Amino acid sequence: MIHFEYADDLGDDEYPDASDCPDENDDVLTQIIDCPSCGAEIYEDTPQCTLCGHYLTYLDRRRRSWWWGAILLAVLFSFLLWMFYAANS
Repeated sequence: MIHFEYADDLGDDEYPDASDCPDENDDVLTQIIDCPSCGAEIYEDTPQCTLCGHYLTYLDRRRRSWWWGAILLAVLFSFLLWMFYAANS
C-alpha cells in the first residue's frame, strides 16, 4: 500500500515559506531611468511614470542608449580627424 503525505502530516519546519519560492524578478536586471517629462527616477519597464503619469514609449526607454552612441561616434570621429592631420603634417 502506498502512503501519501498530505499537508496535515507536515511538521512546522516542512511547510514551504517565501524563501523556498523563487522570485519572478530575480533574474531580470531592470534599469532605472529618468522620466522624460518630469525627471523622476522610474523603472525602465514601467508603462507609466508614477509621479506625473506620463506614458513611456519605446523611444523614451532607449533615449539614453542613443546619446551614448552619439558621444562614442563623436569621439571616434575626433580621433580619426586627429590621426589624419597628424599623418599629413
